[in-house]
Amino acid sequence: MDHTERARRFEAVIHAAPDFISIASLDGQVEFVNEPGRALIGMDAATDLSRLKVADFLTADGQAESALNERPAVLKDGQWSGFATLRDWRDGSAIPVAVTSFMVRDVVTDEPIALASIQQDLRPSLGQQHAVAQAESALAESERRHQAFLLHMSDILLVVTATGGLKYASPSATRVLGYPDGWFVDTDLLDLVHPDDRESTRHALADMVSLRTEGPIGLRLRSADATFRSYEALANNLIDDPAVGGILVLVRDVTDRNKTERAERTQAKVLELIAAEAPVSTVLSALALSVEDQLEETICTVLLAERSTEGAVFRHGASPSMPSGYARELEGRSIAGDPSPCGLALRSRTPVLVADIMTDERFATMRELATSCDVRGCWSFPVLSPNSGDLLGTFALYTRDPGLPDDRTTAIVARASRLAAITLERQVLLGRLAYQAHHDDLTGLPNRMTLLARLSDRLLAAEDGTSGPGVVFLDLDRLKIVNDSLGHDVGDELLVRIAGRVADAAPEGAIVARFGGDEFVILVDRLEGADDAGLLVERVLAAVAEPVLLAGRSFTPSASAGVVIAARGQSATEVLRDADIAMYRAKHGGGSRYAFFTDDMRRRAFDRLELEEQVRHGLAAGEFRVFYQPVVDLTDHDALVGFEALLRWQHPTRGLLGPASFIELAEETGLIVDLGEWVLGTVATSAARWSERFPWFRGTLAVNVSGRQLGSPHLLPAVRTAMARMAPWSLGLELTESTLMEDTVSTRGLIEDLVSSGASLAIDDFGTGFSSLSYLTRLPVSTLKIDRSFVLDLDNPGALAVAATVLNLASSLDLTVVAEGIETPAQREALLGLGCRYGQGFLMGRPLPETQALEFLRTSAGEVRRSG
Repeated sequence: MDHTERARRFEAVIHAAPDFISIASLDGQVEFVNEPGRALIGMDAATDLSRLKVADFLTADGQAESALNERPAVLKDGQWSGFATLRDWRDGSAIPVAVTSFMVRDVVTDEPIALASIQQDLRPSLGQQHAVAQAESALAESERRHQAFLLHMSDILLVVTATGGLKYASPSATRVLGYPDGWFVDTDLLDLVHPDDRESTRHALADMVSLRTEGPIGLRLRSADATFRSYEALANNLIDDPAVGGILVLVRDVTDRNKTERAERTQAKVLELIAAEAPVSTVLSALALSVEDQLEETICTVLLAERSTEGAVFRHGASPSMPSGYARELEGRSIAGDPSPCGLALRSRTPVLVADIMTDERFATMRELATSCDVRGCWSFPVLSPNSGDLLGTFALYTRDPGLPDDRTTAIVARASRLAAITLERQVLLGRLAYQAHHDDLTGLPNRMTLLARLSDRLLAAEDGTSGPGVVFLDLDRLKIVNDSLGHDVGDELLVRIAGRVADAAPEGAIVARFGGDEFVILVDRLEGADDAGLLVERVLAAVAEPVLLAGRSFTPSASAGVVIAARGQSATEVLRDADIAMYRAKHGGGSRYAFFTDDMRRRAFDRLELEEQVRHGLAAGEFRVFYQPVVDLTDHDALVGFEALLRWQHPTRGLLGPASFIELAEETGLIVDLGEWVLGTVATSAARWSERFPWFRGTLAVNVSGRQLGSPHLLPAVRTAMARMAPWSLGLELTESTLMEDTVSTRGLIEDLVSSGASLAIDDFGTGFSSLSYLTRLPVSTLKIDRSFVLDLDNPGALAVAATVLNLASSLDLTVVAEGIETPAQREALLGLGCRYGQGFLMGRPLPETQALEFLRTSAGEVRRSG
């Protein structure tokens, strides 16, 4: 290959580099700038470089900085690294770059002939807080990369013809493969390839030409010392590129990587064998082969130390690469006085490293055996129990050449010794794992899997006509309170105590299992009817309910229970399902009680499941509607002051449904979160439309918020988004007393954030059973809503007193009161007489779809406009 051709190829490579690369004469005359360099500074391809000096590429500040630095002096010694500021040829702006400059020398005379620079754009990293550190890192990386590239990279870069002829080999090829300079000229790549790989390499080159495919290609190349190593070649077909005219191949040595991957595969196989409970000999043989695969030119053996009446003796464990005579020679030999390195390693409990058995006088009696096995070095490591520290055997490596192990070898053998110890203790380990697989870690009770198996056995035994087994499904009522207030560790302590109480209260022969979380199941062979079952459950619930001292606090636990007597033909899963359904019914009834399963419960459970799917579908299909009930000023001729948004479901077969048909289910399943966000968006859209029609009307739109929504991180953003769209209308959020009674720091913080965002807070259904009113002083409440049950019964002195009390309380706390459910003029007058200003109910307006609500608003807004 002539000089011109080599230059063309080198220039093609430089143009493919990602950074600005330039070459200048020793007097600063620019001779070459690669294409990425021109693109970086906006230089047109037609720009004549012969009229430009290096300084012409710098800004004025960059020229001044260059004049002060020591770059020329340093370059005499090799290279210079630092920062510079290039001039953007399009607008004169500054481009900060990291620079690596070095002297290019004649390969024959070693005289300097040019100055080369590699410049990396630093702008992407500027402007950040750690810009200096990133720039320094980028500079260091640039130095390393370009030094590796221009000062002989570790990979080999080749250009080959379609048939494998070598047209170019990078200088690294001579260093990596060990051949002298110039050796690759007119050489065929296939001559370097391992004979077994030549055909596949030839096909790969042919496919690359005909199919335009690209690497990677796996192959083995011969070094100058006639050894083969594994390489991975990434190829790019540039035959049609006149600057290259061949296939560009980047070759990387992957010998060590392949060894590592192979070792990982063999070790994984060993672990699989252990997990599959393979015979000990099989596992140890695989382990020995794994070590031999990682450490070339070594032979691995495993000897076991077995206790006998005469003392500890050797038993053969594994020696897959040793001659058969080795195992016969050592089998059954007493360890006490054994002269081998393995015997000494066991007695001393430390590794014994013998560089050469043939010269070490301690092991002269072993020389005949070593000669028959063709080994010299022996490194024996004791295998100790990871639990008790007992001696289990030895892990030994033999080498055909004398020597001692290096750190890598020692680490590999140490890891293998640990695996051997695990293998030898497998029976104990498997027993422990079997126990853990069938028992709960926390309580020690049988776990769900064991329960299902035992229940299945009992059900199968009951097929002969005897009565089926009985199941009691228990669920603690308030474990979450303990976890949230005292911590999960205390909650775990409670579970352990409850497990003991349930086990003690269960009848003899019963199986008590922890089903999961705070759920326990009692399985008895048979229950003689409801009375027998009732006595059992009452005894268990009474035992659970005994007060317990937790973290210095007295706590009285309780549980809900579901009871089922298995029917013939049922599976274990079906029986537990029925018991769970019954338990849920007991918990839904208030907890601390039990319920017997009935077929009606299952039907209701299926109905609930079907309803849940219908709610999901209805939300996705747009079947839900928002109705608006007017809220009026009773003292101002029932003038409109706002609406309460009420959710309705336009069911495709059941018609228009109120919230009582689906809200409870939505709460339990979490669908209320999606429904609530949809209501907020719909209300905001309505308010926006109303504001366009009646921009002078100011009112409040109230939306009900559930406790489940307060736990959603999406509530606050959804409220803020809604308020941003609905001005000049304001947003009111109505929460029930029960929700606020579950006052937590996180709930309180969220409510304060909601009110700070501009929403107002009202307490819905006020006065319906909760006596603690402390939340009225802790939370930013602005409105109380008297529950309709009191309004409907105002002719009753008790209800009238409650209403008066609420109004007096609100007045003292400067809160607004809205009375709900006003249906008659008498109720309206009674409330006015008590001083109640605001109300809603059928008397003033029923819940209306948006079109009718808009008409109601049109009338009210017109009145407001006329009065204004």
